[in-house]
Amino acid sequence: MTVIVSKMVDLDANVVDRDKNKQETIFDMEIDGKDEVSETLDYCMLEILKWLEDERDPVLNIFCNVFERVVLPTHGIRHVQFLILYTISISQQCADRIFTNLWLVAAGLHGLGPGALATRRTAASHLAGLLARCVRVPNSRLIQYLRLMADWCHSYLTATQESTVADNTKVHGAFHAICHAIFYLVAFKNHHLFVNKESINFVESLNLPRLVTCNLNPLRTCPPQVTRAFSSVTRSHQVVYCQAIIEKNTRSTLQNAVQKYDEWFPYDPYTLPISGKIIWPLCMEYKDMFKDSDNETQYTSLKRKLEAEDDDYLMPSASQRLASSLSNCISPGFKTSESILI
Repeated sequence: MTVIVSKMVDLDANVVDRDKNKQETIFDMEIDGKDEVSETLDYCMLEILKWLEDERDPVLNIFCNVFERVVLPTHGIRHVQFLILYTISISQQCADRIFTNLWLVAAGLHGLGPGALATRRTAASHLAGLLARCVRVPNSRLIQYLRLMADWCHSYLTATQESTVADNTKVHGAFHAICHAIFYLVAFKNHHLFVNKESINFVESLNLPRLVTCNLNPLRTCPPQVTRAFSSVTRSHQVVYCQAIIEKNTRSTLQNAVQKYDEWFPYDPYTLPISGKIIWPLCMEYKDMFKDSDNETQYTSLKRKLEAEDDDYLMPSASQRLASSLSNCISPGFKTSESILI
């Protein structure tokens, strides 16, 4: 299974590279290789999903091991990680294990030293993505991990308040990553976290203003689309006011250099059309609190439009036309950094 998933990760990375290369070309040319790689990955995903469903308990723990060994250290892929979303959707035991381990890695609490910064950032991204996107994650788990993340961040600030390297992103990279996970979840799950007075009181108890205004300035490195959504949600509920910090960071960026953001969201909507029929019902889409919701969900719309193409699922532009995500922002979704800075 380790070998198989490793090969699938290679295919996934190949798909991502081809998409990037195509976006960078002047002319929109057809690339036959992309069709073949995408189709191969799609059917591989389908077979693994069926295998996980058929075998259940005997293989789920094995797959959790494979995820932690192969998928977790890999940054930038788009599809293979959804196998773990499926796994935690059908097994509460696996969900407990995956969430616990992701948190221990992100927070540097797994007893093996703090760990590599890149892996800790990736773990934080996976944790936030699974909590946000998986429809079978209860609100109680969301509240549990938001509390853990906020408490860890506040403890970190208390321990480093005398630090002389407050602006060193590399030194404090794990703190920034966990803060970004909090901002992402508050923005993404706004319909659950601001539904009544009790839930708003919980958000207020996280003391988000301290994280936003601290010297380590996590908003400075947060992807702009997340910053904007988080700022809008928290301002509307009078929990945090971020605009002054955002404007200060913008001026600083313009004066110094172009800021590079990590805009990889591992559980952006899944776009492989065949295996997607199994994945889509398990995924939650982002709902902008300032826009009226559509009766037709993103995944229902994607499935309907793909089926209407007379089984011509694998046209190179299909996923680009229909995908909705935080990073590419085909509505609904957070706006891209480019649209914010214009």
